[in-house]
Amino acid sequence: MDERGRLATLGLLASLGRASRDQIAAFRDAQLRRVVGLAHERVPYYRALFDRHGVRPGRIKSARDLIHVPETSRSDVQAAEAGALLARDVDAGQVLALRTAGSSGRPLVLRRTRGEERLRSALRLRAFLDLGVRAGDRQVSLSVAPRPGDPRRPHRLQRLVRAAGLFRRRSLDVGRGLPAILDELRRFRPDVLFAYPSMLARAARLYADDGSAGIRPRLAICGSEILTPALRGQIEAGFETTVRNWYGAHEIGLIASQCPRSDLLHVAEHNAVVEVLRDGRPAVEGESGEVIVTALHTFAMPFIRYRLGDLATLGPTPCPCGAPWPTLLAVDGRTWEVVTLANGRVIHPVEINRAIQNAGMPWVRQYQLTQLAPDAVEFRISLRATPDPAALGGLRNALGELVGPETRVEIRVVPDVEPEPNGKFRVVRPLAEPAGSGDGPHGRP
Repeated sequence: MDERGRLATLGLLASLGRASRDQIAAFRDAQLRRVVGLAHERVPYYRALFDRHGVRPGRIKSARDLIHVPETSRSDVQAAEAGALLARDVDAGQVLALRTAGSSGRPLVLRRTRGEERLRSALRLRAFLDLGVRAGDRQVSLSVAPRPGDPRRPHRLQRLVRAAGLFRRRSLDVGRGLPAILDELRRFRPDVLFAYPSMLARAARLYADDGSAGIRPRLAICGSEILTPALRGQIEAGFETTVRNWYGAHEIGLIASQCPRSDLLHVAEHNAVVEVLRDGRPAVEGESGEVIVTALHTFAMPFIRYRLGDLATLGPTPCPCGAPWPTLLAVDGRTWEVVTLANGRVIHPVEINRAIQNAGMPWVRQYQLTQLAPDAVEFRISLRATPDPAALGGLRNALGELVGPETRVEIRVVPDVEPEPNGKFRVVRPLAEPAGSGDGPHGRP
């Protein structure tokens, strides 16, 4: 990033709570022009892409003009030579090489300068402060197999902050087992928990069931997968805490975070341009579509009109709370995380969530739809309480209406619906997934 862009970013962060809608949009568009211009000038991949499609960087003056730029997928990035993705004026030996989680078996290597990484951390910290995190909070992050050998070293200021006892954070590997994790939480007594929502809900249920005390976090921040109403309720009840949602991506950083007054997500326009496309056109409020993002502070390895593979529902702009941000009503899941049936119906996680809510089934604790064949699905559920036969019949009818009479539905009650090996939970498990599917919904809290 050039010095002018760096100063503008720091200035906006300092005044973020007072910035108007016009000021944020002007900053976004200025950063966008820098990113597009420098990518064409210095990054071989984007120079070739723009030239091949006749894109002139000077035409991209605002977020509205991005429609003229071709999209880039994760597979495109994986197929490109590493040198073609890196800006020519960046010393490859001086950048951080960071790998995504690679839950699909195809991790992506990301390259950022230390300055970009520090700015990314500052943006994330500002979002967490807006969500209710305080400087003196004891924080715990629950994760699966934390990455060894992270090349990021604390900056001098970070070391000073930690020495002063501020922003204390501990990472716990849930692979040790939830009973051991709960013992650690009792000892550390965190004020804030960060975790996948399904993982945190499992811990909350175990904590509530064993009847012990000692864990009363003020706040739980969830990300990386769909936060369903059922999961939110279990976390709130088990830990007697407030739950906030956070949406990000390894490639982009912060994308959106929950409005403090509602369940809407404020889009972080100071960090990324976020498009929601429905059948190739911009979605309107209330429509679900594919999320396309452009990072505004990533110059060493830019991501311009990058297809995350996520689906989201567009909300109002600006937020009804009075904040100047555009909003998302929900992050709905992965574009490939849908079931396509032999009868032509396409079932998305948000439809299953809606069907369960509309049917009024409080005895269902967690659920997952697995496609067994083109014309057969299995619905696995874990229970809060034992339903009567009529209630189970109502569930079967609701599922039958969702998938159609041609589709065989099996309902299986299980003690617990297990997460994937990477710790994330999926509401839908299709019969087949396309090659190169990614890690999302993305991002660590």
